[in-house]
Amino acid sequence: MQSPSVLILAQPDDVHALAVAECVRELGGRVDIFDSALFPASSRASLSLENGSQALFEIEQRSLDASPRSTYDSVWLRRPRPHTVSPQYQSDVRGFAQLSSRVLLFGGIFATARVVINPPTAN
Repeated sequence: MQSPSVLILAQPDDVHALAVAECVRELGGRVDIFDSALFPASSRASLSLENGSQALFEIEQRSLDASPRSTYDSVWLRRPRPHTVSPQYQSDVRGFAQLSSRVLLFGGIFATARVVINPPTAN
């Protein structure tokens, strides 16, 4: 059986996220803490959907253990932050870029993760 993989959306110094990550590792799982504010400014993501096969979601960022990291089994939306886009964009383009980033990131998470903890719809 493959070890479970967990993605935690939080700042890299979030004490609670770090503690949970350590527990997951002790249980043999692999875990990444990803700061959503760094997307898309300093990270990339892709979502592949093909008829008849499983969706594939990848996040690429230097801070992750392995890059790119494919689909996660579980995702904890600990403290997702607004996405950072280039300040050089016009304001209407910045808004579109932020919305597009949110749709890609959360669409990829919800399309591929088996378990999502703290989904926005639960509030």
